Amino acid sequence: MYIHLACSSEEIISFVSRGLVKSGEQLSVISAPDALTVQMLSSQPEQQSAFMLDLDYVHASTMLDTLRQSDPLAGIPLIVLVNSKHVEPHEPPTPPHAVRVRKPFCINAIHQGIRRSKRIINGQPNEVLEAGDIQLAPSTGATFKAGRSLRTHPRETLLLETFMRSPGEVLSREFILDNFFDYTARPRPNLVDVLACRLRSRLHAGTDKQVLHTVRGQGYMFKP
Repeated sequence: MYIHLACSSEEIISFVSRGLVKSGEQLSVISAPDALTVQMLSSQPEQQSAFMLDLDYVHASTMLDTLRQSDPLAGIPLIVLVNSKHVEPHEPPTPPHAVRVRKPFCINAIHQGIRRSKRIINGQPNEVLEAGDIQLAPSTGATFKAGRSLRTHPRETLLLETFMRSPGEVLSREFILDNFFDYTARPRPNLVDVLACRLRSRLHAGTDKQVLHTVRGQGYMFKP
């Protein structure tokens, strides 16, 4: 994946760059509106591309105009970095395939947003993941167990989604720390255990069946 980023925050650029390197992806920073089309369309053809645009960026409105008017760019997943989960009155209009990601964000939120944007581009309906009696709707973040809302925190929801996409696989503590904590967090290993403990308490409440398991010395595994 080749991800293009238009943003003036050095903190965000550095965070995204470090995170994408670890996940084997490439990042290019777009520095001016007139470079938008050239850089995005000149990516290696065998690589998929995505675009991230910080709405606080001084050229955001101009770039959005370019995206709306360019047919080739309409097929590239688009993430807009925002300050609120609700559309604010001063925000410029975004293309239909744009997915909002609220700041501060974690690396996994980018990946989830790209998946959602791709589904919109391809005309696919909103996805609903199911594992046993657990359901999760990535587009809204709603989570349910046996029809009962789990009321998961957004970070817990992202982690649960990743577990549900890879049941039976162990997610290491390092992977969780790298992908599910935003750039304002002070990375400490115990943060992973706290996050997993909170998600586990929601998943296991009112039942004896264990679905989130600790794999000693490795990490955590979801096995419904």
